[in-house]
Amino acid sequence: MPRPCWLLLIFGGLTTGLLTYLAGWPVLFFGGLSAGIALAYAIPPIQFGYGSGAVGEIGPLVAFGYLPVLTSFYAQSGTLTPLVLWAALPVALLVALVGLYYQLISWRQDWRLRKRTPVVILQPQLVLDIGAVVIGVGFAGVLVLVGTSQLPAWSLLGLGALPLALGPYSHVRRNLSTLLESLALLRSTIATTATMGLLLTLALWLDKGL
Repeated sequence: MPRPCWLLLIFGGLTTGLLTYLAGWPVLFFGGLSAGIALAYAIPPIQFGYGSGAVGEIGPLVAFGYLPVLTSFYAQSGTLTPLVLWAALPVALLVALVGLYYQLISWRQDWRLRKRTPVVILQPQLVLDIGAVVIGVGFAGVLVLVGTSQLPAWSLLGLGALPLALGPYSHVRRNLSTLLESLALLRSTIATTATMGLLLTLALWLDKGL
């Protein structure tokens, strides 16, 4: 695993420890579960993200999409509600898409090595279609949650990340014949995920403050 990843894990462990001290043991449980899934996804001997097909993408969705939201919600409120699962869905879907698009970078090599990654199984053309659907569902989810008053109206700020998500689709080819096209998709999805998360956080702060 690259050094920045280890640094982020260490930082996450320290902050989890602090939140556990302040809010209680469930924070440690959720944080530890998230880290455990992430390590099992990418590191041998388990490394279930490589060779388990589309099922492997459930790991990032849970570890980096749902569990951090559950942790932060519990740390602030001391409780959990079904609403958290729905509110976390837009960001969780984008997190899973980051993992899927990451595999586009090496899919030809994975195919030669007979690794059964989702991209090898589905092929890039279908992965692009799935990605477009995931992006649409994620952003539509924000609209639905606001429309049903499950999230404050300020959450519509999250839609501001949509241009970042759709930008590369205007010029990439469906066969992704160059590495630069795959990298552009990956970078835009990472930027979209981070931007949406920040905008939704800002929306909740604005709603609480106003």
